[in-house]
Amino acid sequence: MKTRALIPDSHVLRNYWRLGRAFALAAILLMACNPTPTVTPQPTVTPQPTVTPQPTITPQPTVTPPPIVLPQIPLVRGYLAAAVGNSADAESSGGIYAKEIDGKEIFLPGVEVYLEDPQNNKTSESDKTDLSGRFTLFAPDPGRYRICWKSDVYDSGCTAVFVSAG
Repeated sequence: MKTRALIPDSHVLRNYWRLGRAFALAAILLMACNPTPTVTPQPTVTPQPTVTPQPTITPQPTVTPPPIVLPQIPLVRGYLAAAVGNSADAESSGGIYAKEIDGKEIFLPGVEVYLEDPQNNKTSESDKTDLSGRFTLFAPDPGRYRICWKSDVYDSGCTAVFVSAG
C-alpha cells in the first residue's frame, strides 16, 4: 500500500503564493484609497477657576468617657520557703540555724496554703505551692489575714505577721 506524503504539490504552493500576493495588494490599495483623516487642532479654551466657599468648621466639644473601674479582687501572692544556715531569717523564724553553713532559703513545693482571719476564723480557699514555692490566694473579703500552711512533710502552722488584702 502506498502512502501519500503530507507535503503539498508545487501547484498547491503556487496557488497559496498567488492568494497571499492578492491579499497584500488589496491591503495596500485600501490604505491608499482611504487616507487617514488629518486632525485640525481646536483652539483651547482655558476655563476660569471657580471659587467655592469653604464651609466653616466649628470645633466640637471633646467628650471624655468616664474611666472604667474594675472591681478589686483582694488577693495575696507570695512564696513559702524554709530558711537554713547562718542567716537572721533562720534564727528568727525557727528555721535551721548553723554558723558553719551560709544562709539560704529552700522553697517548699506542694504545700497547701490558705488565708485565715483570726478575728472571725474565716479562711480562704486553699491552694498548693508550685515547684518554686509560689502561691496566689484570694481573700474572701478585704481585711487582715495570716498565711497558714498544712503539710504532712513540713508540718502545719501560720505566720505571726498579718498581711492586708483589698
